[in-house]
Amino acid sequence: MLENLPTTTPDGRAIHQDLLFVVTGVPRAPDFGQWEPEQVQVSEGGKSASPSEEQAPGGPLSRPEPTYIRTTIRNGDDEGDPGAIAEARWSVDDGCVTLTDLEGRHLSGRALLKGQDPAAVARALLREVAKPKEFNRPIIYPKMGLA
Repeated sequence: MLENLPTTTPDGRAIHQDLLFVVTGVPRAPDFGQWEPEQVQVSEGGKSASPSEEQAPGGPLSRPEPTYIRTTIRNGDDEGDPGAIAEARWSVDDGCVTLTDLEGRHLSGRALLKGQDPAAVARALLREVAKPKEFNRPIIYPKMGLA
């Protein structure tokens, strides 16, 4: 492996190479890194489409079936607060992300810009809708000894 690499630069300076082996603790599948890149097909309109990309009946920017999503809206701490998450469902129709609660009631919506990930837009919308209200939050007093 290292024997195939150059040993000098074009101007004659030596190149010192060493093999570094890093153990991350992450188990890998036996075929990790052996896959072939996906071939991109160009459609009639000149737009590229991946063969694994499923196009919904409403067009390329449609996902009519609501998809479950959750996001952290308040981190926990070492004092016993477990934090908080918000849950919702999102769908894409005609280039607009629609966010609904788990019962199907409309919460919010936003148009997608070119190249935006609809799931990321849905998470941002959910954080905006469900962010904790500062007025009614619990007051945490510091622990003080008796005087």
